[in-house]
Amino acid sequence: MKRFFLIVFFLFLSFAAAQAQEITWMNYANDQERVIFQKLIDRFEAEHPGVKIKFLSVQQAEFGAKINASFSANEPPDIFYVGPESVRAYVDKNRLLDLEPYVNSAAGVNFSDLYENALKKYRYDGETLGKGDIWALPKDLGPFAFGYNADLFKKAGIPLPDKDKPYTFAEFLDVCRKLTRDTDGDGKIDQWGTSLDVNWSFVQFVWGNGADFLDES
Repeated sequence: MKRFFLIVFFLFLSFAAAQAQEITWMNYANDQERVIFQKLIDRFEAEHPGVKIKFLSVQQAEFGAKINASFSANEPPDIFYVGPESVRAYVDKNRLLDLEPYVNSAAGVNFSDLYENALKKYRYDGETLGKGDIWALPKDLGPFAFGYNADLFKKAGIPLPDKDKPYTFAEFLDVCRKLTRDTDGDGKIDQWGTSLDVNWSFVQFVWGNGADFLDES
């Protein structure tokens, strides 16, 4: 995945370099990522004399507003992050370039190096997401994992999770209820069965259980 990202990174920069002498790249990144990206920029500029990369790293909370403002001002960056949830809107507004012909003709780029489901996030045929041409490529991909307190499981007489047999959602809820306790008898919960930051996972829990935020009307 790392090698694929480097190849694609230079592919994007090379295509943009053919169009202009200065390439604007906007993203949000932590301190470690900025150091890595700057090294890549330095390497690219050394290999392509006369081409400069203008690197704009903004706060993640401000990123969407700044991107939209740049398009409104008709001064968008050449390269920028786009989440899969924005692909349809950006393509419909003609804000993205179809990458299919460039990636297919680039040496060293092999789609088999990527998870197909990750790649589908950026496919869109004008009607259906997950089908058609590729409008962006995934920067990274990571799992959502749970840790557990084995001592609490043993104390409650609950078998430890089987690493070869994932819980169903119903089983997960059952275990969480059994681990949720008022340990001092004062009528207030002292030990919760789980603790989640729902910012990233709430939508998956809702859709994964057949629910939705809006009805058909």
